[in-house]
Amino acid sequence: MSKIIITANESDQRLDRFLRKYLKTTSLTEIYKMIRKKDILVNGKKAAESYRLKTDDEVEIKILKQQESFSSIVPAGRDFKITFEDKNLLVADKPPELILHPDKTHKEDTLIDQVLYYLYEEGSFDPEIETTFKPAAVNRLDLNTGGLVIFAKNYPALQELSKMMRNRDIKKYYQCLVKGFFAGEKTYKAYLDKDTEKNIVNVSEDKKEDSKEIHTKAKALKTNGEYTLLEIELITGRSHQIRAHLSSMNYPIIGDKKYGQKEANDYFRKKYGLMHQFLYAYRIYFEDAPENLVYLKGKSIETKLPSIYSPIIKELFNG
Repeated sequence: MSKIIITANESDQRLDRFLRKYLKTTSLTEIYKMIRKKDILVNGKKAAESYRLKTDDEVEIKILKQQESFSSIVPAGRDFKITFEDKNLLVADKPPELILHPDKTHKEDTLIDQVLYYLYEEGSFDPEIETTFKPAAVNRLDLNTGGLVIFAKNYPALQELSKMMRNRDIKKYYQCLVKGFFAGEKTYKAYLDKDTEKNIVNVSEDKKEDSKEIHTKAKALKTNGEYTLLEIELITGRSHQIRAHLSSMNYPIIGDKKYGQKEANDYFRKKYGLMHQFLYAYRIYFEDAPENLVYLKGKSIETKLPSIYSPIIKELFNG
């Protein structure tokens, strides 16, 4: 028998979704069966699968198979920098080559591992107390893209920040170096579809089956006629959007091995030691915010570009 008192980090979740996270090795079918048979009660009574949990609700699980711990802390390094932190969120500055979440080839010491371990060490997150919540990233960056990643430190903040991201109340700005001359400020729209087998995306002006609309703003910061340093505002946040969209318009990002130009990449690798794409998520702006996070409204969070980019900018654009 197990009794769980719902906290703010679990409230407002459907009962079945909460149980799916808590009973990690139990199938959803088995969970529904346990609810029907009253092996799972809420405040001593049978509850519907769709019941939304409230703070201080007591969930009683009468039959509980041995479960692995929901939360486990893996000791990890700290390759990220903290750009901003308060009780609700942490904004991490992720270096290129540090993956956000584990995948088939990167299973340990990910950014999420490092952030969780940092929060555990400084006392903001205790897996022994939490039942289903872990601090989570609100936005994502590719492995080879560095920059700002927002982490929600509690469940209400995760809900609000995710909603703000969907409503585009959080503006995301990048700097990138492209081959080609670009002047002024322009807005581009197109359609993107993904080839999952090759892990690449294709951009076209015409809508195709399963394609999604993309929206990108580009502004020239510096140019020498051959290369341009751009500021990109990402309106829609599709996979590989900036890299593929710019490449489709003949503005390949320097250092991009997938969508870039090999000759230019080789030149910058040999001359400057640039081993990854020159693309960095350097600024986040909170255009609007709900009541619980209203203090973020109008706030801008920025980080400096990594030092490896400095000699490139200085030499190409005379500082």
